[in-house]
Amino acid sequence: MLAGNFGEPRPAHFHGGIDVKTDRQEGKVIYAIAGGYVSRIKSNVDGFGNAIYIQQPDGHTTVYCHLKAFSPRITAAINRRRAQVGNDSCEVFLKATDIPVSEGQFIAFSGNSGHSFGPHLHLEIRQTADWTMLDPLNYLSTFVRDTTAPEAIAFRVYPQDTLSYFANSSEPTIHAFGDEVFEAWGNLGFAIRANDHMDSVYNDLGVRYTNFYVDGREVFRSNVDNIPRVKNPLIDVWGDSAYYHKNKVWFLKSFIEPTNTLPILWADNRKGIVYIGQERDYRLKYVLSDVYGNTTVCEIKIRGKRKI
Repeated sequence: MLAGNFGEPRPAHFHGGIDVKTDRQEGKVIYAIAGGYVSRIKSNVDGFGNAIYIQQPDGHTTVYCHLKAFSPRITAAINRRRAQVGNDSCEVFLKATDIPVSEGQFIAFSGNSGHSFGPHLHLEIRQTADWTMLDPLNYLSTFVRDTTAPEAIAFRVYPQDTLSYFANSSEPTIHAFGDEVFEAWGNLGFAIRANDHMDSVYNDLGVRYTNFYVDGREVFRSNVDNIPRVKNPLIDVWGDSAYYHKNKVWFLKSFIEPTNTLPILWADNRKGIVYIGQERDYRLKYVLSDVYGNTTVCEIKIRGKRKI
């Protein structure tokens, strides 16, 4: 079971891996999910804490974090480095021939080291060449059961100019999904607050796929995977970071602003901005889904009404 999934929005970064629960205990045996060689070992009181990097021949590197202890051979390598630098907090980089690893081989014990708020394993998969972050569930979904669909909680509307309004307001407003028909006009940006969940887990997780439609036409979509490391801070542009810092919840925008170059987003030629310019009914729809195909659909009903 997972305490956190890939791509959850965090201040200035995405969550770069999955957090695997360890029954609130340390000392669970950790096995390599793929073969390769140990390219790096970290021993640290901050960040990832005790961590192992395994470089794979397929161009990926797996990272195992917050460990309590390493296997004997890995322990020997980091101990040699500790002796060289005279500090327990250190790291060592290794050659392909130093510590080869096979799939399923014992490499460590789970722990709570580094910047961790409870015992768990943080597991990442990166592209070795450029450190692009990949969703580990692309490769490990068969090991985790999930039949629970994402949850749409609320939406936020951002009128783009003084001539535009939604529900009698030209300022950003928050609304619940439901049967209410909202009067609106002009250029509107939408954002959604949503969480994913997993079977028998209380944790709020990030949503992998979001699709946004206006009268059946897709205007925006996101696929939270393959995130370049250098794009990490752009979560503060995609998400309403000012609202988050005040209220500790994220609204992720369904429109793309000029400074947002995240490749995980797509929008139509209006960049996802919805134009309500006729006095008629409009149907907006969000479709949220996870890697298992569990899907939630929710609608927003709008009646176009020009202000007099």
